[in-house]
Amino acid sequence: MKKAILYLCIILLNGAFCYSQGTPVGIGTINPQAVLDIVSTAHGILIPRMTALQVEAIASPDESELVYSLSGNGTVVNKSGFWFYQSGVWVPIAGNSAVAANIYTVDGTLTSQRVVDQDGKFLNFGSNLLYLNGNNPVVGINTNSPTNTLDVNGNVKTQALAAAKAVISDSNGVLMHNDVFFDYGDVKPSYSTTDHDGWYLLDGRSISTLPANAQTNAASALGSITNLPNAAGRYSMGTTSTTGNTAGSNTVALVNANLPHAPTGLPAVRTTLTATAAAAGAHAHTFTFQNTRILSPSVTGGNNIHVFWLAGPRFTAANYPQNTTSTSHSHTFSLNTGGNNTPFNITPQALNFNYFVYLGQ
Repeated sequence: MKKAILYLCIILLNGAFCYSQGTPVGIGTINPQAVLDIVSTAHGILIPRMTALQVEAIASPDESELVYSLSGNGTVVNKSGFWFYQSGVWVPIAGNSAVAANIYTVDGTLTSQRVVDQDGKFLNFGSNLLYLNGNNPVVGINTNSPTNTLDVNGNVKTQALAAAKAVISDSNGVLMHNDVFFDYGDVKPSYSTTDHDGWYLLDGRSISTLPANAQTNAASALGSITNLPNAAGRYSMGTTSTTGNTAGSNTVALVNANLPHAPTGLPAVRTTLTATAAAAGAHAHTFTFQNTRILSPSVTGGNNIHVFWLAGPRFTAANYPQNTTSTSHSHTFSLNTGGNNTPFNITPQALNFNYFVYLGQ
């Protein structure tokens, strides 16, 4: 049998000799160093050559079976070259190039499209830095138990979005910034009591105490002011004057001009009241009548001037009448209102909030 093998080798190699001594077989050498030791300085060895589809069609290939693919149009065998069968799959034998580099130690460049089949197994980069579930279409960042398509355990920053704008989504779920959602200088009421998310409490503090970016935005939105407006205890209203200024008062003191006039026929309600008697009629008045001349001469001669009451004598020795005629006439008199100038509190009942201005972060 050994002779038959030797003769066959000699015929196939056309001049090269084949030597067998025990188990090792040498081709081109009489000192084989392995089970099969081929030595040549003019020729190589040809491994079975076939197309990629033929390689993939081999029935029940053996572990470590070696072939050379002439094409790269297979499902797995996607490039020409040497392929060997390992653990149930054809694996390429890479040459001395970047393709052969170990991705764990050497950088490389993909030369064509690649598809990774996780086959139900998860892929976890780092300590949950990036987690790809092999059974469900979910990705976790900083978590190995994502519950949504993209589950981020931490803050998310999108550098393309303006810092002072809000993020919305379109009908396809694409995130984008809304350049009209919040503007610098927008004001809102809130239950919050402290600054938050670029909103600053209007408490009258110095603008210089705000973050640098908020100070810059305050200058453009609020103008050349040094302090934020103080909204505590104040109401907001539309104005034609400079925005941010305070005006008005929570109290008011009434004066005569603020009091209403009474209907016709009744006195006006004022501190000094003027009235006309409602009906004519006789009534008595007591008064002092001064400088009445009388006939009795003075002891030194001439007329004396004396003060007489109505009942005193006059030229004709008659008495002055004590009652006026029964005609209508007016009297002016003053009344004490009893007030002490305490102003009215005109603050209505209100639902209280804190007010904030948006100046960005």
